[in-house]
Amino acid sequence: MRLAELPEAMTAHRTRQKLAARWGRAGEELFADAFQVAVYWWTRMPDTVCWVRRAWTAGLDAREMRAAPLVIYPEAAELAQAMVDFERAGQRDAADRSRWLAGVERLMAGWGVDVAEGRQALLVWLGRHRMGPPAPARPAGRRHLTLALGHYRIASRTGSVHQRSCLTWQLGMSAADM
Repeated sequence: MRLAELPEAMTAHRTRQKLAARWGRAGEELFADAFQVAVYWWTRMPDTVCWVRRAWTAGLDAREMRAAPLVIYPEAAELAQAMVDFERAGQRDAADRSRWLAGVERLMAGWGVDVAEGRQALLVWLGRHRMGPPAPARPAGRRHLTLALGHYRIASRTGSVHQRSCLTWQLGMSAADM
């Protein structure tokens, strides 16, 4: 694959690394959630223009399964940052959730992702990250970010991107694919 012409993929990887360095396991798990949302979008909208262009630039067929991790990476990284912002705010009432959803829908529209089609995955994520008692405290050393218990009822604290996400759909991709 030719990645030299895909600086957005390299930027996305640096964003992912920064989230993990700054927020530890929570940053990694929110990236896993964002990646799974992007997987959901790609399976329903593989002809999204930015993803088709990236696949072609990398010398891949746009609908080829191995193209998916690369082509959705930039949107997944940006969505992960939005998820971190939501979790950091700690305000999860209906108004806050609606504001966050509207902001992410604006991002989706900018990426060319069909908002109506893509909203469902975000609603599932919000449902798993709604208000409730906080998850168990994290070890000291990194900045603290505690995810909602709904996340931990489903997600594994170790394993592949799919296993670390509280979302259950997948394309058969693991962390090794990333």
